[in-house]
Amino acid sequence: MSSGIYNRFKQDCLSGLVDLTGDTIMCALMKVSHAFSADHNVWSDVSANEIDPSGFVGYVSGGATVDGLSVYGTTTAKWNAGDVSWPLSTIISYHAVLYNASNSNSLMCSLDFGGAKSTEAEDFKIRWDNDVNAIITLT
Repeated sequence: MSSGIYNRFKQDCLSGLVDLTGDTIMCALMKVSHAFSADHNVWSDVSANEIDPSGFVGYVSGGATVDGLSVYGTTTAKWNAGDVSWPLSTIISYHAVLYNASNSNSLMCSLDFGGAKSTEAEDFKIRWDNDVNAIITLT
C-alpha cells in the first residue's frame, strides 16, 4: 500500500479547476482493502472501500469536511488544513482519501496510515496542520 496524489488532481490543478482554499474538500476513511491507483478519478471509483458508517460510531458516509485550508510558501509550496476529527468515535481505518466535492467529487490524494488506526469512544483525528506535515508539499 502507498500514499499518492491522483493524476486527476494534478490535471485539475493545472487546468485551474481547483481552488485549494475555497473548495469543499472531504476526507473519507478507508478499509484495508483500499489500494491507491493514480488513475482513479472520482469518489465513486474508490467509495466501495470506505469504512461502513453503520459499523462505526461517529462516522458518516462520505467523510468529514476539511476546514482551515491554506496554501503558503515560496521555494517550497504547501497545502495545509486544520485537523480532521471524528469526536468520541469508535473507528478502525487504514487510509484516508481526500476528494473535492466542489469539483464533481474529483479525487485529490490518498494517505496510507501504515497499518490500522483505531479509536474506541475517543477522538479519531488526522493531524497535518503544521509546517512539517502539510497535506501536500511541492518543492
